[in-house]
Amino acid sequence: MLKKQHRITSEKDFKRIYQKGKFFNIDGINIRFMPNRLSYSRVAIVVLKKGTKKAVKRNKVKRQVREIIRLMFLKIKPRFDIVITVKIDLSSKKYQEIEKSLLEGLKRIRLIDDEKNRNNIN
Repeated sequence: MLKKQHRITSEKDFKRIYQKGKFFNIDGINIRFMPNRLSYSRVAIVVLKKGTKKAVKRNKVKRQVREIIRLMFLKIKPRFDIVITVKIDLSSKKYQEIEKSLLEGLKRIRLIDDEKNRNNIN
């Protein structure tokens, strides 16, 4: 689980991101993002009831997405607020498929540092 400072929890922040943030959709996963004034990024994960009515399935998807974000958090560029909304039922998909979709989406919107540049710096 991400540290509390790296999570978006306030309704005010959610409203700000939904109103003013940029939007990207890939495989039923919506990513809304916008710059923040902090020295680190913050993330929120939302799984809609519309995708699946069963709480067990929604919780499973949320745990999987949370773990994917936790593992790649250091690659995410600092100074962004990100809300990941899962709109469809991903509970039947494998973890690797969800990870691939999410990683591809974050790369397309350039929220993940390019691996080549990261290796050259270190």
